[in-house]
Amino acid sequence: MDYFLLHLILFSLILSVILNLSLTLHLFKYVRLLNKEKQDAPPLTLPPGYIIEDFKARLINGNQIVALENNSSVIVFLSEKCGLCRSKVPQLEFLLPAVEKVDVSLWINLVDNVSAKDSFLSESPLINKAISIDKEIIRTLNPRTASPFYLLIDHKKELQASGMIGDDNWNSFIEQMENILKQNKAEHHE
Repeated sequence: MDYFLLHLILFSLILSVILNLSLTLHLFKYVRLLNKEKQDAPPLTLPPGYIIEDFKARLINGNQIVALENNSSVIVFLSEKCGLCRSKVPQLEFLLPAVEKVDVSLWINLVDNVSAKDSFLSESPLINKAISIDKEIIRTLNPRTASPFYLLIDHKKELQASGMIGDDNWNSFIEQMENILKQNKAEHHE
């Protein structure tokens, strides 16, 4: 056997091992950085029981200033650019009579800060519930500026639930509102 060929093969194997080791170390470093970024990311939701400080918002249809009242509130965050947000409009419209019946304030924050006439809600009765909240307050209420996102707040301004629309807490809320509508309909037929 030729020693030159044997040395060449051995040298190639050593280079391959060094290259593999170098790439593996770079991969570990990259994965560690990704995990650190995830740990530094704000939480998706606030913890239940979190007290929501009083804040003011501006109705986008009329520029009136509104504040959280002493009743329960639902704050929904929607985005103009979010197709899933647009698909939630019929469900929110359906909820409107139920939340009004039980004296719950429904507010929809359009995270894109658009005008009423430019909003995808412009043809919906929900436009009268659309608000614009200061960006600093949004960072507190919705740390990742997620959408479609919701907050369920009781009359003491204590957070009962928050998360993405469609999760278990949201579905339970929808079910409660549907039952209220059914009960209201049954009362009117008696």
